[in-house]
Amino acid sequence: MVKDLFVNGSIIISFLFLGGQLFKGETSTKSKINGKVLLGISCGLLGAVLMLFAIQVKEMIVDMRVVALAIATVYGGWIASLVAASIMIVARFLILGVNYISLIAAGGILGVCLFGVIVRRFNTLSTFQKYALVNVFGICYSFFVFSIVVDQRDELIALCIHYGWISILTASYSYFVADYLFKSYELFKRYEKESKVDYLTGLYNVRQFDALFNDQLRMVQERKEVLSMLMIDIDHFKNVNDTYGHGDSDLVLQKMGEVLKETVRGFDIVARHGGEEFAILLLDCPHERAQDIAERIRLAVEETEFPISEDRMIRITISIGLATYPETTTNTQQIIHQADTALYAAKRSGRNRVCAAEAM
Repeated sequence: MVKDLFVNGSIIISFLFLGGQLFKGETSTKSKINGKVLLGISCGLLGAVLMLFAIQVKEMIVDMRVVALAIATVYGGWIASLVAASIMIVARFLILGVNYISLIAAGGILGVCLFGVIVRRFNTLSTFQKYALVNVFGICYSFFVFSIVVDQRDELIALCIHYGWISILTASYSYFVADYLFKSYELFKRYEKESKVDYLTGLYNVRQFDALFNDQLRMVQERKEVLSMLMIDIDHFKNVNDTYGHGDSDLVLQKMGEVLKETVRGFDIVARHGGEEFAILLLDCPHERAQDIAERIRLAVEETEFPISEDRMIRITISIGLATYPETTTNTQQIIHQADTALYAAKRSGRNRVCAAEAM
């Protein structure tokens, strides 16, 4: 039995680490539903493999599939739980055939699934408490099955005791491994996001903007579309820094990020380009339309009150430079240079205005 426990533990840990690598490799653009389905499939296959490597306890053959189902339910919700349960039920029928005991086992799987989904809705419970309750329910259901198939009272008690401590031991180390891996995955995703997003404004940072810009240039050439770029600079921001300090001026930058995101279209790309400078890619946006959007942004900033402290607001203005491919240049490498040149022209001509590169 010790050997069987070791084998089951190795299988669970291997599946969890393999699943962790699959999740870590998942791109951030995939939907959460896909992730839950993937978790359900992984846990369902884990449960099926655990059935193949069942543990002999006294005269009974038992397995640890409830552990896999608990992981799917607690970490993936009803979608992962239902997927995992479906795979386990099919596997049970394929391995042992359709019979009385298999039908009882299938009922137990569905019961654990339903109980886990209900327990997961209680936000006052910790993850560990939810996981423990699901496993306890599964153990109790197994006790119920044992009471049906085992006639001798002494044998039943001995079987329940052995199965109980085996299940608790397996569920315990499985939880700690799974929890460690899921927390590592969440930390990985957080670091991945922080590597692409400016910490202060929540906009894309320069590195991510450059990557997206290159992708968009390739796509507009392939699809024969247009791409407009805005370079934006806060007027006299040095005076704001000198007067109020960097801490308070950060509030201005944060608010600026909010205004820009609210003013552009939902699919446009907004980034902080460094310091008080911002960049926006207006996707499939002709030059004339881009000038209207740029003017709308300028006016929105001019009319917005920016917080400096909890009870103090200031007004600021911005200058904007605009260039469009292929209307102002047919050289994709020149669009940034043109937008920068137009921005400097806006600042030289008095600030708080939009200057656009001339159309060819």
